[in-house]
Amino acid sequence: MREQICLLLAHEFEVAGSFSEGQALLAGVERLRPDAVVSDVHMPLIDGIEAGRRMVQQGLCTAIVILTVYNEPELVQSALASGIRGYVLKADAGEELALAVHAVTKGGMYLSSSVRYSPGTL
Repeated sequence: MREQICLLLAHEFEVAGSFSEGQALLAGVERLRPDAVVSDVHMPLIDGIEAGRRMVQQGLCTAIVILTVYNEPELVQSALASGIRGYVLKADAGEELALAVHAVTKGGMYLSSSVRYSPGTL
């Protein structure tokens, strides 16, 4: 799946790395200093939301998009509360992932069109 996501993004962005677990993701972001990060929620050692929170806190990257199959309002709320600015469902990735990356790199936010979330719950 990571390879497919890299190929999808490579049409519009330079893809600098692919990491299968949260600790490696944090180390890679610290080393590569990317303009944006796309991460899954569930990863070994450190999940994507916690990794995103640490990236934001440490000033490593603020343009972070979660790409996941999980469409639970609690996870969306947790991601946004941690400083993550994009949440895209894998089912929507083909049409929406590049849009999300563009939005967060410009300082905006992006939620997949099919995400179940009410902004008033934050």
